[in-house]
Amino acid sequence: MQPTLAEFRKYYNTALYPELVRLDYERKRLLRYIGLSVVLILLAIVFAQVVGEWLVTMLLVVPVGTYFSWLLWQYQQYRQQFKPYVVGLILDFLDEDPNIGLLHYDATKYIPKDIFLASKLFENKIDRYVGEDYISGTLGSLEFEMSELGVYRLGRVRNYMECIFRGVFLYARTSMPIRANLYLIPQHRKQYMSRTLNSLSREGLNDVSNELSNEAFVETFLIFADRNTLLHKLLLEELQRELLLYIEQTGKKIYFSFHNQKIYIAVSHDKDLLEPPLFSSVVSFELVREFFEDVRLLLRLIEILDQIV
Repeated sequence: MQPTLAEFRKYYNTALYPELVRLDYERKRLLRYIGLSVVLILLAIVFAQVVGEWLVTMLLVVPVGTYFSWLLWQYQQYRQQFKPYVVGLILDFLDEDPNIGLLHYDATKYIPKDIFLASKLFENKIDRYVGEDYISGTLGSLEFEMSELGVYRLGRVRNYMECIFRGVFLYARTSMPIRANLYLIPQHRKQYMSRTLNSLSREGLNDVSNELSNEAFVETFLIFADRNTLLHKLLLEELQRELLLYIEQTGKKIYFSFHNQKIYIAVSHDKDLLEPPLFSSVVSFELVREFFEDVRLLLRLIEILDQIV
């Protein structure tokens, strides 16, 4: 069973909070020096206007400007180090679950494009594919990997990038040879998923919503499967309940596909998780909560699926 939010809150108070206080001190220190550099540059410009000595002003501005640029570079280094460090602490907490094998993290790696396309949850016309924060491990008999992804295409009318998917994407493999094809797509995304739905239909998958008795689940998801899929074996009530509860609590969109021995789950979000702000404190439970809950949901779903396969 995955750890609860209350348990994570206790861990935050004892382990994460002191580290965030230390990291926030570093942020404040950089912010003070950046502010001082801006003030010095402005004073040098005012001095030049008063005395009319632009050469003297340049002699003052250049070193201060160089120092200012160095401080901005220092902040970028701080941002790049902040997330891996905090993610590492969160994964240490999740690693305490005896069912989870050692979790591995790579800040720059991400799920390959061919795996994303193999999910068949999204259209295959992609013009920009980026990602970060790769996590891999095992849970029970399942091997899994996940990362944040940003997937875009050129707009059909205007020359701008349209978002196909932005969020956390998980790929897992079972060791059991299971013949099944199951796809869950958010109902309210139906009008934007015509290519995906047409592709599924061409492969012999049909809408099987009428085979489920959970009205709330049927109202939330488009459910497509083939004739080999034992729907009630894969879509356990526990799995349905977890998905509905998370959507109700967060308002996020969740996509799911099970293709023989492969599982794909995508959880959308509209912002970069765990990005440290410059002008506000990083000592915030909310800053780390959303990342933890996304990872916890995905681990909980594959934990349920592990019991099935």
